[in-house]
Amino acid sequence: MAIQLDFYVEEAVREASRLQKQGLTALILDNWLGGARLVYQFPLTASCDSDCAHCPLLRLAGQDPPGEGIFRKKNLIKTLAKADAERLALFPGHQRFLNCKTWPQYLGCYSAWLARKCQTNTDFEEELALVRSFRLIFYQANFLPQRIETAGRAHIIRLSQQIIEPPRRHLFERAAERMSLGRFLT
Repeated sequence: MAIQLDFYVEEAVREASRLQKQGLTALILDNWLGGARLVYQFPLTASCDSDCAHCPLLRLAGQDPPGEGIFRKKNLIKTLAKADAERLALFPGHQRFLNCKTWPQYLGCYSAWLARKCQTNTDFEEELALVRSFRLIFYQANFLPQRIETAGRAHIIRLSQQIIEPPRRHLFERAAERMSLGRFLT
């Protein structure tokens, strides 16, 4: 279920300002994993060797506390969420944390989930509500991240449309139309 992310934008912008000094190249605010969560891209993200013990991002952000799970709804979640085996196999990249992704990998996560996990009209609508709600807070000193954000949504919709097999593709396309994302269909 998509939560309202507007409440968290100001705090996410402050976090982006703080992390730019550390080399941040993109910061995404998303309703991912049950709450408002930050997704980080640093130069090291693309070349991640999964040596998390020596990762500067892990030292900066920290890791979700054990036993707390991934679902915390009240505060902006800045820590990294460990990927389970299923998501490691499903999502692009080989990062061991779900919210340590490059912008293209992040977009690919949505397309992979839509193509492989969504089976019903409700599944598609719920996932597309998340696609519609994410916010690109910062992207490599670009002053118009909203344009990149819109292009990212278009990429998710078009790639998903290509890789989802019929007859589920028809369900996806109808859901995209209903969720006001139909303009991105080809």
